[in-house]
Amino acid sequence: MKGLFYTIQAEAKKGRDSSKTVFFYNRLPNHEFDNALIISKTDVIPSVAGETKITGNILSTSNRVSQGTIFGLKNTDANYLDGKVMAGKEIKTKLFADTLVKNIFTFVPDGSFAIVEGNRSLSPGELDTLKNIIITGDLRINGIGGSKVNYTNLKIKVGGKLFIDEGTELRREMEIYCDSAVAIEPNVKIENAMIATRSGISVGQGSELQYVQLFSTKSINSDQAYFKFPSILCLYIETTNKKNYRNQMELKSTTLNGSAMLVCDIAGLSGNQSKIIIDEKSVVHGMIYSENYAEIHGEINGSVYVNSLWYYQEPTEYLNWMIDLKSNRKKLDPEFLLPVGFSDEQKYKLVRETWIY
Repeated sequence: MKGLFYTIQAEAKKGRDSSKTVFFYNRLPNHEFDNALIISKTDVIPSVAGETKITGNILSTSNRVSQGTIFGLKNTDANYLDGKVMAGKEIKTKLFADTLVKNIFTFVPDGSFAIVEGNRSLSPGELDTLKNIIITGDLRINGIGGSKVNYTNLKIKVGGKLFIDEGTELRREMEIYCDSAVAIEPNVKIENAMIATRSGISVGQGSELQYVQLFSTKSINSDQAYFKFPSILCLYIETTNKKNYRNQMELKSTTLNGSAMLVCDIAGLSGNQSKIIIDEKSVVHGMIYSENYAEIHGEINGSVYVNSLWYYQEPTEYLNWMIDLKSNRKKLDPEFLLPVGFSDEQKYKLVRETWIY
């Protein structure tokens, strides 16, 4: 398993001939994600304001939505909903097995690792030749290099910060576990990587990422980046530490083809203000899943599953108001796959296959 992808490696030999293939699998969406919007918090009557447009069904604990007004926002069109409002008696506040994410942040060397003391700077070409390595200081990756994709999975443990410099191109199959902040600078291209840190992750403008999984316990911030399918952005909140209660994921002018997730050890805990924020210039083709708050103003071509919607206009906090929310379940690609870890019947499909030789 790599992050939230299942992996299967197959080898075959006949005489002097041999072949090796790696398969990546994810799962088909749960039936709950057949809806455009799901609000799992109990005893909620959702409200709507602004330029909201929902194509698909709304599922909450109430079978009605109230139309309201907020100063400075346009009145919602009476035909804002192309679908039904449905009440569910028992909507699960947690669909995801959070231990899967929690375990990602616990780095356990499995095999032989070279240890490098202090800081290190590496090019993509040098990464192609490396085996598993532990760097006690900072790691800086810069350059293009690397004439071909290396599909042998590389694991790197970074004791300090990780910098991926502007214009860098990475195609190496790898996992990076970092103890401090991760900075992916502008115009970076990354494929086939998983990056996990107990600090924050920033992704600079013009960057393109594919088959990439980003995990953080503090923050994920993306500004004018492009995530190709299948991408996973996941923020994990341990509620035992109240310092985590204001941690957030924020997408600005970003296109995400995949999943944005906020997973908590305890879903919807009182006092927890952690959230996913999607601004009005962002587009998500896939799924938004938050076990706490989400503030969504962008275009969602898929499904939104939240404990509570959140919006703030000084001095008022609005909970479970759909404000300038645009969610179209009909536009979700039928081949869209969820990360591994969601409960329900286990139906998996192939994400990609890679012939190594």
